[in-house]
Amino acid sequence: MKKRIKLIITLFFLSIILTNCKSSTKLYKNGDKNKIKASVLNDSTYIAVKDFLAKKATQKIKDTIIIEYSYNNENCWNLLDEKRQEYIKSFILKHNLNTQLLSSTRPTISYFSYKEPGENFNKIKKWDKTIKLDSTKTLLNLLFKERAICGTSAMILPDQKVITILSDSHHEILNLNKTEVSKILIQKNKYSLYS
Repeated sequence: MKKRIKLIITLFFLSIILTNCKSSTKLYKNGDKNKIKASVLNDSTYIAVKDFLAKKATQKIKDTIIIEYSYNNENCWNLLDEKRQEYIKSFILKHNLNTQLLSSTRPTISYFSYKEPGENFNKIKKWDKTIKLDSTKTLLNLLFKERAICGTSAMILPDQKVITILSDSHHEILNLNKTEVSKILIQKNKYSLYS
C-alpha cells in the first residue's frame, strides 16, 4: 500500500513538472529585446498569406495587412475570466469598436483576427465572434510559429516587410503610425527572411 501511495505521489509531481516544462511559450514585456521583430516575407510566403486571407475576407485585401493571432492554451486573460459575463462582453465590444474605428481612419489597412484550433481559450477569445479560426493552421505555420503569451500580431507592408509584436495583449500593432513603423524598420534593419 505504501509503495502504491509513493508511486501515485511521484507520478503526480512528475505530471506537474512535465506540464509546466511542456510549454515554451514566453511572455514578452515592453522593453524586451525580442518583443518587436522585423523581417521580410519571401514571395511564396507573401502570396500564400494573401491567398489565405483573400479566401476568408469579405472585402478586397488592402496594401497593408494587420493580423492579430491568439494561441490555444492561453492564460493571458485568466483574471478577466473571473469577471461577470456582462463585463467580459463589454470588453469585447469596446475592442471591436476600437478596431473598427482605427480601420475606418486608415483606409489602406486590412485587419484580421485569427486563433489557432483548440478548445482552451479565455472567454474574451471564445466569445468574440469576430475572431476567425485558423482551422488548417495555415497562418500559424506561415507567420506565427513563435508562440507568445497574450498572442502575437503582425503588420505586413506592401514591400513584404513584416513587423511582429509578441505578447501583444494591448493591440499595440493597431496603434503604430507611419513614423513608428519607419523607426522600427530602421532599428531592426537586419531582416530575417520568412520561408
